[in-house]
Amino acid sequence: MVTEQKMALKDQSKKGVMDTISSTASNLLNRHFYDLIWSKESSTGPVSDINHNICDTSSGTTTFSMKDVSEHSVSDSCWIVIRDKVYDITEFLSKHPGGEDILLEHAGRDATHTFEDTGHSDAASNILPQYYIGELRQIDKIDKKK
Repeated sequence: MVTEQKMALKDQSKKGVMDTISSTASNLLNRHFYDLIWSKESSTGPVSDINHNICDTSSGTTTFSMKDVSEHSVSDSCWIVIRDKVYDITEFLSKHPGGEDILLEHAGRDATHTFEDTGHSDAASNILPQYYIGELRQIDKIDKKK
């Protein structure tokens, strides 16, 4: 009798663990599908959560949040913002005449003031477009009137 009770408890315990795993997996899948559905663009324009990039179908421009930019702050993935435009300068790090350290100091951040205060040449400004990947979201822009 005791053995049967132990086996019944063991079976209930296994069932409880399996139910918990099943429930957790179901919640994760539901969240994943929710994210997939709600992160897609609607027919009236782009839809995004507050922290992630979107593609504005009316202009074809990808728009990034400062949170997106801040996640690219290392030499393997280095983004900066200059004048509300987002640049992936990862490939430029080793080519920068002032060295990559100064760029990495500003990686993942708005570097507009530093870029302009340094007195970069027209040539430096002309290089930027080849590293352009999108715009900063309106809410994250320094001058929000733009």
